[in-house]
Amino acid sequence: MSDSSAGVASKRWPALGWLVAGLVLGSAAAQAQTLTLGARSGNTVQPLLGLNIGPGPQGEAGNADLTSAYQQRGVTLVRTHDYYGPLDMATLYPNRSKDPLLQSSYNFTGVLDATYQRSSDSVFAAILAGGFEPYVRIGDSFNNVTPPSSTELANWVQATVQVLKHYRSGQWNGFTSSFRFAEIWNEPDNADFWPSTRSTEEFNTLFEQTAKALRSAFPSLKVGGPGFSPGGCLSPTGQAKTRSLLDHVKANAVPMDFLSFHVYGTDAATYLSCAQFYRSELDSRGLNAVELHITEWNTPNGSAGSTTGQLRYNAQGAAYMTAAWINLQNGGVKQSTFYRGTDPTPTFAEFYGMFYGDGRAKKVADAFSLWRDLSAYPRVLQTTGAPTGTTVLAAEDDGGARAVLVANPQATATSVNLALADGKSLSDYRVLVSSVTDAASGIASSVLTGSSLAVPAKASLLLRLTPKNAAFGTSATTTGPATARTVTLHATLAAADVGSAGSIHVAALVGGTFYAYNGRQWSAWAGGELPAAFKGNLPPAFSITPLSAVDLTGLSGTPIYIGYGTSVDDMLRNARYRPAYVVP
Repeated sequence: MSDSSAGVASKRWPALGWLVAGLVLGSAAAQAQTLTLGARSGNTVQPLLGLNIGPGPQGEAGNADLTSAYQQRGVTLVRTHDYYGPLDMATLYPNRSKDPLLQSSYNFTGVLDATYQRSSDSVFAAILAGGFEPYVRIGDSFNNVTPPSSTELANWVQATVQVLKHYRSGQWNGFTSSFRFAEIWNEPDNADFWPSTRSTEEFNTLFEQTAKALRSAFPSLKVGGPGFSPGGCLSPTGQAKTRSLLDHVKANAVPMDFLSFHVYGTDAATYLSCAQFYRSELDSRGLNAVELHITEWNTPNGSAGSTTGQLRYNAQGAAYMTAAWINLQNGGVKQSTFYRGTDPTPTFAEFYGMFYGDGRAKKVADAFSLWRDLSAYPRVLQTTGAPTGTTVLAAEDDGGARAVLVANPQATATSVNLALADGKSLSDYRVLVSSVTDAASGIASSVLTGSSLAVPAKASLLLRLTPKNAAFGTSATTTGPATARTVTLHATLAAADVGSAGSIHVAALVGGTFYAYNGRQWSAWAGGELPAAFKGNLPPAFSITPLSAVDLTGLSGTPIYIGYGTSVDDMLRNARYRPAYVVP
């Protein structure tokens, strides 16, 4: 994706269609359909919970740091694209004539942003400090695009290896991290990122040489790309470039663990058809193991105040994106980074961000929370009878709790009766309905009585069906000897608490001192704010591995607790904590 240095330039491709293909609005007065939740489909819900950019502030002075907001929404990945300087190859390795094996050839710590004093290293450190996994884009932001010439290519390729050694293996006072993905380039079928004076064959060569160099240096790293623009699946010219790269990959045994692509539009069917196009092209060449990643997606651009522009911040736009998220699941997409997290200004609401520059959440950020909550139910269920004009995804967890995500971007409200194909009764469940609409700020929640569900117009809904007999309980599973033990803790939450905003805590009592685990590391706790392993809407079940191949000898009798509540005081006052594991 690209925008100008002012941060508000228009996208060059035309807006995609407004209506979901093949869907016809039904009458609100018509008899409600019955939505039936059936057996497991065999598919697994993918945690498509990444964003481009952040979590630190960018753009105008006074913008917000969104680390806490990202954590509470459930962001897992942060793609390192469009920081407009930091983490661009053009600034990391600015002189391609210099020896790529020398540290002096690189700029990891130089200030590239006078407003926030950002360097490449400071931006990367903020991603890690927030507990997010970097999704490393190897290339340049819109304002920095400088593809290597044929005479510079060898040095540039070697420089990509050294850059990743700095950010993954600690080279040159760098970082030791375990990020999984390296995406080579961004939109090579867009002249803004691969100039028209450069050929498709030249890009294919860059991709090949970079992929092979990275595979040799990092055997466990997943290598892929190239972040095709929407035209890569939607236009004949773009499709030809897609096929050219895949033919080159196949003919030259180029490492490719994933293919990444971009889509901008409101038509949920387009997201599915693009995923199917890329899957078909890969499979027809025997590249069946290559994953699909979507590394940019959003509604189309629109001018300030326009109907299209308002989709960037209103509930209808959030519903369109919820329908798209569901179809990315249906299309077999394995990773996603929405474009984008942060806005560079709080005064242009029609920009791409889920959050305004000052940190306020747009409606799509609320919808993102529903996507995260649905991801707590990993087993996809078959459904029949979805209301006309809606897109639906249902799933369950291994404990029998179920959830249904409903997107209704249409201007007409509808209703539906819920039924369970396995013969169970809805009366056996507590059904919490969370909704994102323009009628309320944030996420509104209510308990459903009966089986009839009202689906508002321009809305995203999440239903959580939790067995009423679900009670708070903990357990643990372990592997390995005491000298290298891995411990995974499990908790089920009481039905009445599922869906409430709160936090889950993991703590151990060692020699009279409490240690808390924040999902990434342990730290001593002597009062004050207790670090949380999870923040957000409470799931029906929770698992975490706070100890991995750890020597526990000498710690016999040490208890490790899991607790939860709307606050630490709530957790302690209502005794919502108990030991999940005691070191034998």
